[in-house]
Amino acid sequence: MFPKNPRRDLLRQAEQATSYTHWFDIASRLDTLDGHDEWLEQENAGFYDASLMRQQMADMATARTAGNWRLLEATVTESMFRNLPDIAAAPLYQFTHTGRTQRIVGLWLAECERALEALRDAPMPAADAAQRIQRFAQALKNAGRSSLLLSGGGAWGLYHLGVVRALRRANLLPSVLCGSSMGAIIASGVATRPLAELDAMMDDPQTIHRVAVRLQSPGSMVRNGSVLSAAQLREHVEQNVGGLTFAEAYQRTGLVLNVTVSPTRARQKPRVLSHQTAPDVLVADATIASCSLPALFPPVQLRARTSGGQIVPYLENETWLDGSLRGDLPLQRLARLHNVNHFIVSQANPFVLPFVSMRHHGPVRSSLRFAGSLVRAQTAAVIDEARQHVHAGVARNWMDTAHALFGQPYHGDITVHPRVMPQQYLKVMANPSLAELNEYIRGGQRATWPWLEMIRHQTLLERTLQRCVDTLRQRGATDE
Repeated sequence: MFPKNPRRDLLRQAEQATSYTHWFDIASRLDTLDGHDEWLEQENAGFYDASLMRQQMADMATARTAGNWRLLEATVTESMFRNLPDIAAAPLYQFTHTGRTQRIVGLWLAECERALEALRDAPMPAADAAQRIQRFAQALKNAGRSSLLLSGGGAWGLYHLGVVRALRRANLLPSVLCGSSMGAIIASGVATRPLAELDAMMDDPQTIHRVAVRLQSPGSMVRNGSVLSAAQLREHVEQNVGGLTFAEAYQRTGLVLNVTVSPTRARQKPRVLSHQTAPDVLVADATIASCSLPALFPPVQLRARTSGGQIVPYLENETWLDGSLRGDLPLQRLARLHNVNHFIVSQANPFVLPFVSMRHHGPVRSSLRFAGSLVRAQTAAVIDEARQHVHAGVARNWMDTAHALFGQPYHGDITVHPRVMPQQYLKVMANPSLAELNEYIRGGQRATWPWLEMIRHQTLLERTLQRCVDTLRQRGATDE
């Protein structure tokens, strides 16, 4: 008999946890066992100025208690500008199993939240109400927005459902969503449902349509130029997404949906379709196009709904393919379109996962990530040099796609990715059973739980400012 190893047993239990509460309890016990509890009480992480933070907390509390609103606004603005970049440092949240960081960080954030809420509720003349809303709205704009990006990944993209469920249950789901390929199906399915419907779907996954791929007959493969049935993919997407346009989805849910598609013509850039860039385009069509991997599915002609309710071609001479080929994670485009500066990525792309380091860095994992980045960068450079000598035709188009595939980013500020076993590569293009779907969801949740504390801290002031703006606008509407 081997002696019991409490740490190994706890790690095994954490891998099998079925709820965040259960997992967090196990992770907390691991932190105690590993001596992390003492670190949580320390103020010597080396990333922030603890004495300055404590002084600014005291200054904010004094001004708030005294009702000195001008001083409070100046103090909280200065404190946020000075300390926010420091407390966002990733290593601060990777020391413990739970993802918790040193206690002073939470105390400082809580005092900033109290200060903002006090400024929101401070007595002032009714004539100044519009100015107060404007100041909070400007502060929110300056703070930027968070987004959740769901990568491509075939059947592995179903892990995204678990990521969304974990974020939603923690009230941390961003309002800006972006999806590519399989990630587009998940993002579209989320952003076309009001929160009550989304919660119902998450609580009952058997309502999700699961059959996305079906082999065609050899004759149909030759006629259509694709291996898999486009009709089956359309049925799957329409069952899960519905028939809304991007504008209609935004009006229905308030969530900002973005779907990436890649062009079939050479020298064209990938597009991010949203209620701003393509308001009348059918979400289902964009999602199908984003999933249409060359050779597996044919290119897609997008359609739009007119003001009279007619369905008409959109950009009639253009067809579109899998969004992950050239824009798996369109970080810069989202920044320009929606003022996003904080990117939470759920990465399930089989091309990328072998080189993605885990949450807790080590020499082997860091080396793998470095090696993967180096290989992709060098490959992109070689392809770029080669395509300078090919100016047109199919070869140039394929070179453009390959260059984008190797050269595009695959990480965000926070990158969540599932634990995938080698044998799962055999199922990357398979329709899941209900049991397998539930396991994908559990895997996505478990991959997200260690990041929740970091996400909660990094988005707290953005969420507080948004809540203040919403409250002030609601009060203004009530007063009218």
